[in-house]
Amino acid sequence: MALLKSAGVPQELSALLHAKYEANDIQILPGTKPERLEGGGNVERAVLDTGDTLDVDLVVMGVGIRLNTELARDAGLELGEKGAVVVDETLRTSDPHIYAAGDIAAWPDPTFGRRLRVEHWDVARRQGLRVGRNMAGEEKPYTSLPYTIKGKRSGSYFFSDLFDFSFEVWGNLTAWDQTIARGALESGSFALYYFDQGRMVGVLAVGRPDEEREPMQALVKARPEYEDVATKLRDEGVDMSTLVE
Repeated sequence: MALLKSAGVPQELSALLHAKYEANDIQILPGTKPERLEGGGNVERAVLDTGDTLDVDLVVMGVGIRLNTELARDAGLELGEKGAVVVDETLRTSDPHIYAAGDIAAWPDPTFGRRLRVEHWDVARRQGLRVGRNMAGEEKPYTSLPYTIKGKRSGSYFFSDLFDFSFEVWGNLTAWDQTIARGALESGSFALYYFDQGRMVGVLAVGRPDEEREPMQALVKARPEYEDVATKLRDEGVDMSTLVE
């Protein structure tokens, strides 16, 4: 559960997810790391940092990527953190004749006021469309609402299906100090609105009505004050669209 919470999930939701995994015969070992894999030709066991050993016949590892920006470097383009290609709000690089999109591009996000780089197919698709249109003369900024989860990927939209449990995420969940629940976790239909230092930073939604999807994204973009929306968000009788100016 500690792992889930560090990834942007409050304790109550972490406990709910933990229970769902256990109900499907999946064991979670929070705070535990594998030290080595052993076997004769094929993997047979995993030795953990606790000293315990697990019998296994299949191991899945997520090891990330290394940015392939050598061409951009050789072309003299400005590079930023981890070799990312620095672009402006229109996704134009330091060379006015070259644009960049997708995993390698670090752009100034207008919602949270900081530069983001995203490894997600949806961002590559959205940025690719914007770059193509800008190269054709539109010259409009890339303004899609991002999501960021501590220790996880970023994107303009994120969703996941866990058994019968589906959730969607928008916004920046890397830092938050309080949440507001709309709906009840045990009902299977709820949204958790995240706030940091009194301002909305993101939302995680499960099974909410379709008419709430656009207003919840608009709210995250508007980043309202906690005191201005807390009571109305908790009241499911309040039309979400009335909260968006």
